[in-house]
Amino acid sequence: MRIRTLFILCVLLGLTSLAAQAYRPQFKDAQGTVRTYKSNMHMKGTSDVMGMTIPVDSTVTMTSLEKVLAKNAAAASTLSYTVKEGKVKATVSVPGLDEDETVDQALPSFNMTYTRTPSGRVTSVKSTGQLDPNMGQMTPIDIMSDYPGQGLEFPNKELKVGDTWDGVQSFTLAGGATVHFKVKYTLTGVKDVNGASCLLVTSDINVKANNLAVQLTGIGGNAAKVTVSMVITGTETMLFDQTAGEIAGTDSDLNIDVNMTSDSGEVPNIKMKLKMDGDMTRQ
Repeated sequence: MRIRTLFILCVLLGLTSLAAQAYRPQFKDAQGTVRTYKSNMHMKGTSDVMGMTIPVDSTVTMTSLEKVLAKNAAAASTLSYTVKEGKVKATVSVPGLDEDETVDQALPSFNMTYTRTPSGRVTSVKSTGQLDPNMGQMTPIDIMSDYPGQGLEFPNKELKVGDTWDGVQSFTLAGGATVHFKVKYTLTGVKDVNGASCLLVTSDINVKANNLAVQLTGIGGNAAKVTVSMVITGTETMLFDQTAGEIAGTDSDLNIDVNMTSDSGEVPNIKMKLKMDGDMTRQ
């Protein structure tokens, strides 16, 4: 009885110690570091164009590289994110046509540079290229592409499992408008991934933006003013490798509603209602 009691006490003490363990995660962006990621994104929904409702079903696969270009005196690092190779497959059902239209082609080039602090705060984002050549200038992929560091920022304090904190993220639309939104993070646990101890962080995303003014290139090649409203909701789960100080993987599930209106005939009015799920893994 005494041995069993001591054993139970030891187990309880061990569990208490585990539950109370504190973490101080930071990005370790040493100059010259190169990370390779593979991503899969699936989007399904509808696009209303000039009164026609068109079902959309597309899948994007890509391999990307994140490189640490430099580290400055303030401990922030300058990084680049490049789509090395990728492919988009889309099936579009056009009303009035007997057969669905299928697109299967390589992604065009895309590059992004940004600055990141050890806590994960990202600034000075600059991007060139367009990820999805088949769905117009304002696509869900473009909308989500300005997520350097996968949108993870840690607070300046120790964290324990169950802790929550708030962060602010942003992305820039084609046409120049920038959207800022709040994210609520939760440290939900610790997971072993191929021998690496990773923090499991869940973020609740809730984006609401109304009447954003952007300028796009119209059908005839002329500039056209467009008003964009959107709602993006969902969750993203991220694995953060504590030892390497980097993202080990992500898993996202988002609902995207976009409404584009224009007074010019150069750009048609479009409503998109899509569900997007995706994952990214470190190679």
